[in-house]
Formats: sequence, structure tokens, C-alpha cells
Amino acid sequence: MIIALIVAGLGVDLLARWLRPTPEGLNRYRAFGALAPLLTWTVYIVAAYATSPPLQTPPELGGGHPEAVVELYTGAPLVQALFGLLLAVVLVPGRPAASSTTEAPEPLREPVSLPG
Repeated sequence: MIIALIVAGLGVDLLARWLRPTPEGLNRYRAFGALAPLLTWTVYIVAAYATSPPLQTPPELGGGHPEAVVELYTGAPLVQALFGLLLAVVLVPGRPAASSTTEAPEPLREPVSLPG
């Protein structure tokens, strides 16, 4: 399991080197926020499945890996990827609207009269 986590860490490092996430590049930052946990959890679950012995089950259930359910192997990495994407969106919100002028707007010259 330790080797799998080291492999996942190296994969995340390579992903960071490839994407180069920065707050200025929002799409790359958010992609990294989603792909890093997806890669980590996928490697972890594959390694856990490959190294764990099958559970002892009654013969009428067929033996094998009864814990191998699609919901676990697809759901856990996808939920973590969505959580990473959510954190990337919350931590670095969208760019502020660029204004064409940097000076303050001029005050109103005429008083505004309200109807009534």
C-alpha cells in the first residue's frame, strides 16, 4: 500500500508539472483540483483490491471479492474528484470583471428628484 501511495504521489507531481496550475489559469487549476484526488483514490483502490485476500463467503454466494461493487470503485474516486473541484472553485473564485478605466467615476452633477 505504501508503494501505491508513493506512485499516486508521483502521478500527482507529474500532473502538476503537466498542468502547471495557477490562480491565473482557472481551468488548469480546477482541472488539477479534480484530477489529483481522482488519481490518488483510483490508485489506492486498485492497490487495495489487488493486494487484499478475498473474504470468506458461503459457497452459495460464489466466493471471490464480494466487496467488489461498482458503486464503491467508481463512486469514491468521483466524489473525491468533485470535492477537489469544489475546493478549487471556492479557494480561487472567478476573475473579477476588468474595468476599462482605473479612475473613480464622476459624481452626479444634478440632484436626482424622486417622484412623489
